[in-house]
Amino acid sequence: AQLAFLRRSWRVLNDSWEKKLMPWTRVPPSTPVAKNTVVILCQEGEKTKKDIDALLEDTLTSVGISPKRTKVGWDVVVRMGDPTAIHDLVRVNAGAATSILVMMTEEDREQEEESGGKVVNGATIRTLLALRNVMCSDFDNIQRFDEDDVRIVVQLGTTSPFFNAACFRSKTGMKIVTPLDLSFFVNNLMFSCAANPSLSAVYMSVLSFENEAFRCRRADTLPAGPTGDVGYLVGKTVGEAKLTANWERSVFLGITSGRVRFMDSDKMNGPQGEVMGLLPDPRYKIQADDLVIFLGAKSMPKPFEGGYVDATSKIKSYRLDETPFEPKKLEVDLQVKQRILVIGWRWVWSTDPSRLRDRIYVIARSAGPGSYIVFLNQMDTSEPNESGAPGFEDTIEATGVVEDLIAEDGEETKIPPGCTRGWRLSEYPNVRIFHAAKRNAADYKQLKPVMDSRFDKAIVFGTQAVPVQLSPQSMDTRVLSILLCIKHITVDDKNRSAVWEEGDPIHIVAENSIDQTTEVACVPMGKRRDPDFVNTIAVTARALVISVAFPAMGVAVKELFDGKGSNTPVINLIRAPLLGIEPGSSYPFSVVQCLVNSKFSGWATAVGYFEDDKSFLCPGVHDLHEYGAETMIIIFERSQKAQVSVEDIESASTLFEERGEFPKVLGRYATKITLQREKVRVQCAEWALTIF
Repeated sequence: AQLAFLRRSWRVLNDSWEKKLMPWTRVPPSTPVAKNTVVILCQEGEKTKKDIDALLEDTLTSVGISPKRTKVGWDVVVRMGDPTAIHDLVRVNAGAATSILVMMTEEDREQEEESGGKVVNGATIRTLLALRNVMCSDFDNIQRFDEDDVRIVVQLGTTSPFFNAACFRSKTGMKIVTPLDLSFFVNNLMFSCAANPSLSAVYMSVLSFENEAFRCRRADTLPAGPTGDVGYLVGKTVGEAKLTANWERSVFLGITSGRVRFMDSDKMNGPQGEVMGLLPDPRYKIQADDLVIFLGAKSMPKPFEGGYVDATSKIKSYRLDETPFEPKKLEVDLQVKQRILVIGWRWVWSTDPSRLRDRIYVIARSAGPGSYIVFLNQMDTSEPNESGAPGFEDTIEATGVVEDLIAEDGEETKIPPGCTRGWRLSEYPNVRIFHAAKRNAADYKQLKPVMDSRFDKAIVFGTQAVPVQLSPQSMDTRVLSILLCIKHITVDDKNRSAVWEEGDPIHIVAENSIDQTTEVACVPMGKRRDPDFVNTIAVTARALVISVAFPAMGVAVKELFDGKGSNTPVINLIRAPLLGIEPGSSYPFSVVQCLVNSKFSGWATAVGYFEDDKSFLCPGVHDLHEYGAETMIIIFERSQKAQVSVEDIESASTLFEERGEFPKVLGRYATKITLQREKVRVQCAEWALTIF
């Protein structure tokens, strides 16, 4: 469906009779994925080719894709065969493909289960090796990799340290294969929705090609500016481009370049070290061959036809306070008490505790005093589980960011009902972490004692603390059972705890693999309490299509889900009054964009607003809208780490060592000193800034 949406957005641009009669006036596609035939190679199984064709037709019709634009059997062709077999790949002419998606995670799961967890990503690796043989055995075929901009995106169910050994490049060094471990995407999204409810709808919208979505084109092909000139953005700084693009229903979001595919790292900087990607450095000057990332419903942004109005001068007439936020004060203003219950477990957290640390930090950054996170799962607190994985205590302490509760915390040292042990975060002392051991959340008797504590939000995973997981349908069924348990305990149970008598219902953030799960789920409801369901299959499909359609942009968008460090871009919802917008006042959206840009010193962009549980993305730049007290402005934001010298780092080290704290700090914070072209680049955490 996502591929069909992408095709439709391009074809709509060329639907007029003038463009049909005069082909040379047609808008070229922004990606080869939008125009080429899609061939699906499926392994023989329970479904026949006829069954799959019928399923595709029903799916495309249900999402509004007309057969006139995308016809199964013509635009989308199904072939039956084994993707791991060289012969079947040759039969579908895989060697001549420009864009290839490898999605073999179901087969990977079956092989992992058969081998007792010893074979990981087995089917995916075999498929890539078979593709490598087909595509690289012919010298002439290798020659076309650069000419046709060939790209292969491989979905990984589990991160593999040696997978890159099977990847290959073109003769000029361009990366052909991009492996994606999308568990980062889903996990970070669920914790982000817990920290900022209602974000799931925004994320799902911008990742889809159905309406307003991430798109990109070369800077020298884009019309922009007061008169809609093609190439207007070339030579402008990012700060100037954001405020003068003058697009009707599209928003400038970032800059990337095809050069990133020739680099070993996914991070890309400008000639003066400027940050690129989403929300780039406002000082960066746009080059002709740069790729402009924008949010819009169409693949080519349309300049505003009503003329050009300078928002930077217009904002003065509204007398809005443009004074930039003080980062520390804003952080405090946005903090709220977070009482969160996390049900279920990701196996990867047991093998890589740093990923658990990153997820906890997503919540901790916005947590005020009295916040706590309770992890409820079937793990033992101190003993390893049956598969040999460490207990919860060893895992959470391996993150390097927790310490024991101390007596000075008073009431906060108390262990909540149903929990076995507690810790507090070292860097965020407002936050405590507790573990409810060996509990099945789908069992009323085991969940009830833990729910005697008050929670504002519950994050519900379908996965458990074992290497081999349930089928998608079984995981969804488990989630539905847990949600029913939560609703009964907090709403329907006559013996419910007094803490649930008042206040808003608990907000649910849950994952699902089947679309209908969200329709049948029964959860506590209330004002501004619509649940956040994260459809893992839909998120995966959308992220994969973005990566295969726009490889360079995919690298930039991936930053949204990494959740690593304080200088990665994020999507936030900020109440309009916090920006100085009086409730009941009306402003053009261009003025709101200019205000947000000033408040965040050029490191944020407003893309829409959220009202009545609905998101409105890319409104008309000069459309007036009345903003209420509960209106949330949707912004993309990037905050910057402090940058200090090597001497400062060494002084900090000496200071901490004198205090006897340096070993602990060293294990807690990541400090990287890298040499690049005889220049020392230092990236450090905020503690260094507070010292100096």
